[in-house]
Amino acid sequence: MQKRYVLKNKPSPRVKHNAESWSVILAIMNAYGGASINDLAAAVSQHRHPQGGRAFVNYCIRNGWLVQKKS
Repeated sequence: MQKRYVLKNKPSPRVKHNAESWSVILAIMNAYGGASINDLAAAVSQHRHPQGGRAFVNYCIRNGWLVQKKS
């Protein structure tokens, strides 16, 4: 079973492509309460980065916007 991540903070990204990807992640979190890294990365696969959506999801985790759900 994959680890699930939940929303911790609601940032306001200023860079357009970050704001667009964050709005997708925020919608998923609001709808489902949490998601796996793979699901989030797939949802923002259009993210403008050489590593695509996974890089943005990892960025969100590093910045404390998303945290691992405690069992």
